[in-house]
Amino acid sequence: MAIEIKDVSYTYMPGMPFERQALRQVSLTIKKDSFTAIAGHTGSGKSTLVQHFNGLLAPTQGQVLVDGVDINDKSKANRKQAKAARQSVGMVFQYPEQQLFEETVAADIAFGPKNQGLTGEALQDRVREAMHFVHLAPELAERSPFQLSGGQMRRVAIAGVLALNPKYLVLDEPTAGLDPRGREQLIANIQELHAQKGVTIIFISHNMDDIARLADTLVVMAQGEKVAAGTPRDVFQQTELLSQAGLQPPEAMQLLAVLRARGLKVDPTAMTVPEAVQAIQRALTERGRRHAE
Repeated sequence: MAIEIKDVSYTYMPGMPFERQALRQVSLTIKKDSFTAIAGHTGSGKSTLVQHFNGLLAPTQGQVLVDGVDINDKSKANRKQAKAARQSVGMVFQYPEQQLFEETVAADIAFGPKNQGLTGEALQDRVREAMHFVHLAPELAERSPFQLSGGQMRRVAIAGVLALNPKYLVLDEPTAGLDPRGREQLIANIQELHAQKGVTIIFISHNMDDIARLADTLVVMAQGEKVAAGTPRDVFQQTELLSQAGLQPPEAMQLLAVLRARGLKVDPTAMTVPEAVQAIQRALTERGRRHAE
């Protein structure tokens, strides 16, 4: 069970004066139950890539398989399977609150499952469950989504996707523009969704600190190509590659690199603030022990 990208290339406006190749022979596998981050500088192709995961874009070349089904196979024999596979991938775009349009929160969340044929009490249960999961109070159901805070609006948009019961959830810069409290609440919701519901999370982020504490897999894109993939800890060690891709390691790792350059023998693989604190404490203790001897 996975999303498999096989030698995918994509060209915008082929044959036109503004033709641009956005992806070049990208291959990768998003494993089920993983928490995968995709990072890259503006124009690296990361947003174009994830729009292939549920068929919003079809590759100019290559294949996209979701749980073994080619989602772009339009043959009569495969049409139903391909549609179901596409619908198993939920997509939340950057600033998803800009996509809200219904008069009430409940109506906005219900829009997707209603179009899939869900009605009556089953539909209402789906809406209530999605609201509960993203910690939206029941009394907000009949409020206009445009009267809510930015963080609440984003949770409404995410609830609308969750109401479709996706196996895979793609989030494009999910915390962009939120205040610190809103960011932490949303991150907690996403972690809960992954841990409790087993939804595979794929998120685009420029924030290396978020990637360090959340992701188990990191894919780095640059100029339309996949240039690295692995655990965040391993990828973050490739500082030259990250620099060429317009990225930097997490701030904790940057601090440790400075301390190492100044002679403190800290663990260079620590990538979160708690890990960095422990690494510094261990290094100071060891240096004190050596001096005492």
